[in-house]
This record gives sequence, C-alpha cells and structure tokens, in this order.
Amino acid sequence: MIRDVTKKEWMDYMLISLENVGFGFGSEEIFRGINLTIENNERIALIGPNGAGKTTLLNMIVGSYEPDSGVIVREPNTNIGYLKQNGGLSPDGTIESEMKDALSEAYNTQSQMLKVGESIAEFKDHGSPEYLQLEKQYAKLEEKFISLDGYSSEVKIKTILNGMGFGDFPVTSNVSSMSGGERTRLLLCKLLLEQPKLLILDEATNHLDFAMLGWLESYLQSYKGAILTVSHDRWFLDNVTNVTWDFEDLSIIRYPASYSKYLILKEQRIELLEKEFERHNREVDKLADYAAKNMARASSSQSAKSRLRMIEHMGDAVAPPKTLKPPKIKFEARVRPVS
Repeated sequence: MIRDVTKKEWMDYMLISLENVGFGFGSEEIFRGINLTIENNERIALIGPNGAGKTTLLNMIVGSYEPDSGVIVREPNTNIGYLKQNGGLSPDGTIESEMKDALSEAYNTQSQMLKVGESIAEFKDHGSPEYLQLEKQYAKLEEKFISLDGYSSEVKIKTILNGMGFGDFPVTSNVSSMSGGERTRLLLCKLLLEQPKLLILDEATNHLDFAMLGWLESYLQSYKGAILTVSHDRWFLDNVTNVTWDFEDLSIIRYPASYSKYLILKEQRIELLEKEFERHNREVDKLADYAAKNMARASSSQSAKSRLRMIEHMGDAVAPPKTLKPPKIKFEARVRPVS
C-alpha cells in the first residue's frame, strides 16, 4: 500500500518512509521487511548485485509498483524526479521546449506579466480604477515570478545545458534526432532544472564524459533536495552521497557513510557477526556436550536439563551474510607482440 499523509502526521525532515515493505514477482521474493526513511537533503547510494531489486525498489518509491506487504508513506506535496535507465522525452520536443517545460510555471507567469503589461501600456489615465487594478495584478504576478527565480531562468538553462554537453547544440534540435545517450542527458538537464524534492538517478553517469561527470558531481553537491542514486561509479558515489543502502539477504542495510567508508563499516560488521556466530555455536556445543554426558546420571540430570533449556532460550544463531567475491580473471596473449 502507498499512502500520503497530512503535515500533522509527518516530521518536517522526512520525505519518504518505507515500513516493513516486501515485494516479489509471482513466487519469486525480491525483498522483504524493509524499514527505511529518506530525509530531506539526504544523499543515498543504493547498491547491490545485478538482479537484487534496485530498479524495482526505485519504481516502488515513485509509485509505479505497489508493495505486496508493508506501506510506503510520502510527505505531502513531495515531488519526485526519476531518471530511468531507459527514460524518454517528448519525441516532438526540442531542447528549448523541454527546458522551458521544466520551468513552465515561471514561463507561464512571465507570459501573463507580458499580457498585463501590454494592457497597462494602453491606458492613458493612470488614475483610473482599471489601471490601478492592472498594476496590482502585475505586482502580484511579478512577486510570484521572483519567488520562482524567473529572472534567472535563461541563465540556469544555459548553465545546465553547457555542463551536460549541449553548449554547441542548437536549441531547436529535435529530441527525435538524438541518440539514446543524448536523450538521457537531456532528461537529466530537465530534472535538474525542475529541482524536485527527491531526485532519483538510475545509472546517470553511463552517458557522461569526464568533464560532464565532474560538472554533475559539483552540481549535486550543492543540490537543494534529497538524492537517491544507483551507480557503478564508486568515485561518483564517494563525491555525491553520504548514506549507503546495501541489499543483503532480501533486505537492505543502511550505512551512514559514503561508499568507501561503507566498505570498511560492512567488513567490520560482518567480522563482528562472524565472531558472534562462532561464539554462539561454541556455547551451544558446550552446553549440549554437558547435557549429553550428564542426562543419564541421577545426580546431574537436572543440571543437564537446565543446560538444554538454556539452549532453547538462546535460539538459533544468525549466520553472517555471504559476501560475493569478485572473479579473478587473468588475460594472456596468445601471440607474443612484436616490438
């Protein structure tokens, strides 16, 4: 279930809450028991092996899928911008129309200001009630335009287009004539202009060269909103994120750290789990051995039974997660190169 909540139910710093969320396709369970929150201005890296359910979870957060169990709660009026791996734009659009669409409220307000301004210019009697009413209307529209940072619209568009490699493209370039990578970059430009409260990026770095990547990292570091990103670029994650969500055993573990620090924290956590697992098993073996040796003796049978009850109270040990080790690949030349 996915539901919105009123402001009275929500804390100001939270945008999304996943409460005991589970999901699967048919009989295949993808994940279960996920309890996580996305806070305002948080930068989250979502990582895990291919097929773990990263894109599925993103689609669930934006509302494309509903969880099989649990609930996803959203802060009222939270707008989400989602850059999909195979995202698209209007095939009839151009660079200019797509960018202006991202700032449509500002451009619509500007258009209304121009119309009211033209009406004002036609009046010769500046003291008439109609003229004064138009002045008030224009002032109200301009106040809204300023709140939308409308006077900076063109500058923002040029800055983002240049950063994403569209500086030399005519603004009349059609979306339909662009490659898949160019469309993805243009969609990213549009999302950055829209500035959603939650920006979700699924492999946003795939179609960027070194200069574009550096610009994007710098831009996102000062982004006013939360970011949830999937990327195989560890340097990008280190430069942009400060929280890591790691898929593990059909659930997600949250680490309050960037990618490199997460690797250290995860290794330390697994070491502790392994030690606790071994300690638990040693204790169980010790108690079981005592019970086996003393159960038949009348003088010690009660203490043996007590040991068995202790084992029951201890429960089963939780095995540490299995870590996937990267494959070792060795390349050898079949023909010796000639110098």
